[in-house]
Amino acid sequence: MILASISLYCLALAQDAIGPFPHPSKPAHSQTYDQFFKMGNWMGSETPNQFWERLSPSWFQDEESNQELQGLEALSRHLAETHSWSEGSREAWKSIATSAPITASCSIVDGEGSVLLSGESPIFSGIPIRFGRIVAEAKVGDFDVEVAQRASIADPSVDYLVRGRSLSLRAFSIVDSGWQVEVAYVDTQPSPVEIIALGASCMTGGIERLSREVTEYGSTFFLKPGVKEILSLPSQNGETLFLHLQLNGPVPSIGQTQNGTRFLGVPNLASLDSYPAFIGKLREQSSVWSHESGWLAFEGEHAEQLAIGAAAEAFASAPTQKYRIQMRVFEAGELTGGQTFEAFLAPELPLQFAHGVAAQAVSDWDVEIASNARIPDPILTPLFAGFLGSITMQKDGKLAVDCGVSEFSFPESVSMLLADDVPASTEHDGETSSQPPIRVSVENPAQGSVGFRGLYPLNSEAHLFLSQAWRDEADSNMHTLELEIRRIS
Repeated sequence: MILASISLYCLALAQDAIGPFPHPSKPAHSQTYDQFFKMGNWMGSETPNQFWERLSPSWFQDEESNQELQGLEALSRHLAETHSWSEGSREAWKSIATSAPITASCSIVDGEGSVLLSGESPIFSGIPIRFGRIVAEAKVGDFDVEVAQRASIADPSVDYLVRGRSLSLRAFSIVDSGWQVEVAYVDTQPSPVEIIALGASCMTGGIERLSREVTEYGSTFFLKPGVKEILSLPSQNGETLFLHLQLNGPVPSIGQTQNGTRFLGVPNLASLDSYPAFIGKLREQSSVWSHESGWLAFEGEHAEQLAIGAAAEAFASAPTQKYRIQMRVFEAGELTGGQTFEAFLAPELPLQFAHGVAAQAVSDWDVEIASNARIPDPILTPLFAGFLGSITMQKDGKLAVDCGVSEFSFPESVSMLLADDVPASTEHDGETSSQPPIRVSVENPAQGSVGFRGLYPLNSEAHLFLSQAWRDEADSNMHTLELEIRRIS
């Protein structure tokens, strides 16, 4: 059979991109891509590492994107029951309490000031949106082989390989303060087409290497109304990139009913694993109504004090301290590669990043056999070379670090004879046709990695420096990897 890639192009513009996620940096099955990334349909069974090297947006497993509106509905019913409101009064209160949309303005700008991506859109608290233009190209990324009596076939498995830049963000309002914003940025640029030589006599052609440059960045930070934040991002080809982001609009305040009930939303706290413990502490002090979306209601003589305390806790958990992260690689004392970027760090809010080259290789084969039929099935291994990691601040101020550098290479391919030829014969149930030998190629990719993993304290100046060195047997040179994290504001 003749195997070839399929070139089908799908454009996703900002106004058409319903899905709330940045595009996948890994090849995505065509049906999954259409449902998840184009239509925004939550699927439930997927995991972030199916689509990205390291990125993991916090809303990935959110089946519902409008939990805050659901929480407001639940709060309105609670207040109506508590204060004996009519249905009309409840609906009127809900319309007043519903937060108005705010305006998000964002751009990705290079070191020379050229705008590479920009967008402006109204957004609602808790509901993610996406900006960017991407091109999805359908590729034959693997095969599903099938075999039956006297017949076999390799069924191409089509994946989408996406190129372009996309930026997703989700903002949570923080009472009387501003917004906590999570951003997820992806940049993928495919390399020139390279065909993997399968070496299988029954497969003419090959599978594409699917090589591509990948940059991923995910972090969370705090924004004041009308104040633009600028962060440097990981970047490709030595260019300098900056994220510009600004939110404009009214910040919600603590609400009060005529009966004295205080209510507010703390959605940024509700997104944390520590939210149940926070609610437990509140209930030790007084009666509190709570919803999983972060809506709270307090009654009694301490209602105002408790509401103010909850708002202060929401602001205290927001990431307001900016850090510069640097990773550098040296060979024989000379700098050979590195990444420098910025992020805000706060407990339970991870920074995730990746920059490098991704591809795939044929690392093994299976052979499917049936009566008078057989076919080899290639096993493909995903590869990544470059910088990647995650950093999460703990409640005690220590940093949970999982950062490193990985690499891969291709030694000479190995040609293997999996099965000899089988001559035609006559059996008791009839004649059998001859079977050619099965010969294939295996690439045996070499993979390596080095890095840092563990809990590390910052010093008194909010600074962390890690380093390790090793001698490479291939070139006898000393290699050094450094990771430096420093608070800059």
